[in-house]
This record gives sequence, C-alpha cells and structure tokens, in this order.
Amino acid sequence: MKAGMRAIGLSADSVSDAELEEVFKTLDKDGSGSLNLNEFMNALTPSLSTKRKEILSAVFRKVEKTGDGAITANDLTRFYIAKHHPAVVAGRKTEEDIKTEFLNNFEVDKVTRDGKVTLEEFERYYAEISQGCDSDEKFATLVKNTWDLY
Repeated sequence: MKAGMRAIGLSADSVSDAELEEVFKTLDKDGSGSLNLNEFMNALTPSLSTKRKEILSAVFRKVEKTGDGAITANDLTRFYIAKHHPAVVAGRKTEEDIKTEFLNNFEVDKVTRDGKVTLEEFERYYAEISQGCDSDEKFATLVKNTWDLY
C-alpha cells in the first residue's frame, strides 16, 4: 500500500504499517484482502446528510415494486425521466440509451452486475451527484425532477 501511495505522489513515510493495515481493513468491507471497485468508490464518496438519505429512501421505496429490496430495470424504465437529459434533447442519444447508462452507473463492478440496484448502490450514486447541490432543497428538486413520482 505504501508503494501505491508513493506512486500517486502521497508521502507514506509518516504512516506506520499498522495504521495502513487498519485503514485497509476498514475499506475492505467484504474481508477479501483486496479492494474491489465498489469498496474503493465507497471510500472516495462523501456521506449524504440525513435529509438527503430520507429523500432517497422515499424515492427508492416508491420505485421498488417487487419487494426484493432492489430496483429492477423495469422499475427504472417506468419511473426514471430521461427525456430532459441534454444528450436526448440534442438528439445524440435516445431515452433508452440514457436509462441504460444510468443503470450502469450503479453497477460499476462487472463481476457483481445483476441488473438490479440496491438502496446502498442508489445512495452511493446520489452521494456523488449530491456534491453538486449546495442545499438539501436543491438536491430534493433534482431528485424530484429525475423521477416520475409526484
């Protein structure tokens, strides 16, 4: 890990092996001894505020119709609004293209890709989007305008 830190220009000299091991164990959620892409992305994504989590949880509950705790591609197709996406408006992509790309944003690890989006994946995606919203109200508006639920 120290070699990797040095390779990207970080000083690893002031960090002990024990400290690095503790950080690694914290990031390695599945205990596999390596970081998969999801674990790495989770480490880089800031946490959502309680209000934003509540907004996402409410949307997720309304969209998730099968009772298995995941949004399916069918759920996504029914509720996700892609017609206002800039690439659709410009005629560069179809609404279906955007919906497919949207689903693929959640399923970044091709090994575990299953065509379903869990609440954890949903929150992780929106945690990245959330960084561009300076208030909970703006975030709520963004989410409301993306999902045909109101």
